[in-house]
Amino acid sequence: MERLLTEAEVARDWLNVEPTLLERHRHEGSGPPFIRVTPRVIRYSPSAVRHWLEERVYPSVHGDRERLTA
Repeated sequence: MERLLTEAEVARDWLNVEPTLLERHRHEGSGPPFIRVTPRVIRYSPSAVRHWLEERVYPSVHGDRERLTA
């Protein structure tokens, strides 16, 4: 099994954002899938984060619009 990532690791090393932004996206349901180990411990699977990121790759700004309206 792959080593699970902390919220800080995903925010800092994978997304280059503050952990609070990742937390907000998690609460809104727009962030990468997560694992709730305990009520206060959140972890992320590297493969799930990678897949989530790959779904957000667009060829151009126009590709972004097409994807959003599709």
